[in-house]
Amino acid sequence: MKTAVGSPRPLLAIGLAVLTVGVAACGTSGPRQAGSTSADAGGPSAWIISGVTAKAFQNSFDSWNAAHEGQKFAIQEFANDPYKQKIRTAVGAKQAPPR
Repeated sequence: MKTAVGSPRPLLAIGLAVLTVGVAACGTSGPRQAGSTSADAGGPSAWIISGVTAKAFQNSFDSWNAAHEGQKFAIQEFANDPYKQKIRTAVGAKQAPPR
């Protein structure tokens, strides 16, 4: 009798999706530049995927920004594939968002 072993791919895909969302939600766009404001480079920033969930994320960030004048999030919205490429590039350049 053979025992069927499921493929680890679905579990790996779910783990990667969770990691990607977590990394994107709490990241920065890189080192601070001279003359930048908190919203464009020095403050918190987030990368989000455009589409169905983008409006929900945007509403959350808008609420935060209204309540925290000194800590406004800068949001960058990307289509699916460019978002994935941005994550790969940031990780490859050792500028991945902090955990």
